Amino acid sequence: MIAEPLVQVPCPSCGADVPTRVAHEGALGIARCGVCRLLYVTPRLAHPQAHYHGEREAVLRKYGPILRGEQGHNRDPNYEQELAVLRRYKPRGRLLDVGTHCGFFLRKARGMDWELTGVEPSPIGAQLAREFYGLDVKTATLQGAQFPNGCFDLVTMVDVFEHVGEPNEVLGEVRRVLREDGLLFVKVPNGRYNLFKYRLFRRGLGLRQVEIFDAKEHVVHYTAETLRRVLEGGGFQIRFAFVPRPIQDGAWWKRALRSVAYRLAQAQRALGGGFGELATDIAVVAAKAPDHGTLPANRSSAATRRNGELV
Repeated sequence: MIAEPLVQVPCPSCGADVPTRVAHEGALGIARCGVCRLLYVTPRLAHPQAHYHGEREAVLRKYGPILRGEQGHNRDPNYEQELAVLRRYKPRGRLLDVGTHCGFFLRKARGMDWELTGVEPSPIGAQLAREFYGLDVKTATLQGAQFPNGCFDLVTMVDVFEHVGEPNEVLGEVRRVLREDGLLFVKVPNGRYNLFKYRLFRRGLGLRQVEIFDAKEHVVHYTAETLRRVLEGGGFQIRFAFVPRPIQDGAWWKRALRSVAYRLAQAQRALGGGFGELATDIAVVAAKAPDHGTLPANRSSAATRRNGELV
């Protein structure tokens, strides 16, 4: 039972208000936009960002051993893979991480040839990133940080963009703070994978209480096609796209199944099959489109087709 207030919202991307419900988690609905096909949550919590602001002691109980260096993070292999890709495309320069949390991603980037900055709206998360890792993290949203124009070479959003209810506004700000040759890295859960799991668990196995979409916090659910459209609409061209490692947690059999699905998803993509139901996540490196405003929203650029085809 959700006691928090709910709100009906139009499509976060195109603004249309013609949703078709395809799934639900309690009172929260996952809908597909009838115009641009984006999956998004409506009704959703009126203030989903409130879930990010935990108490310091609660955060330390959960992450204290990692912050103190007593153990690694289960996402460290993911971060290492993502950073290896980024070093190929932008090996040095100023890096801005949006949604830094406690600094776990940026801590893995220390010692590389980047000058690191983060923004994190949670005061506790930003404080812990500064306190334990000595990172330059501002307590703010990206828009609230008010960075100068063209001051970063690389902007990263790792497991963050799905939390953003105003993707066009955020992409506009990313484009503003990036240099002309700057790059954007985005990693999000794959909406097709989550829909597949939803149907399997709820309809196939009858497990109706399982939460698949994390709909309290994840307000948009991207497929490869809708992610491409949103990025292109925001003035970006995809340079490279890949199937990232799955986040490994939970029971051993869950980890084993994810590993098998990852290998199959990689094979499918290598054979030109795009991002199907077995790819848990989608990761892309995108550049600023020089002709922003003229690229059709429903068609790929030539660079996207050659180097980062998603569908």
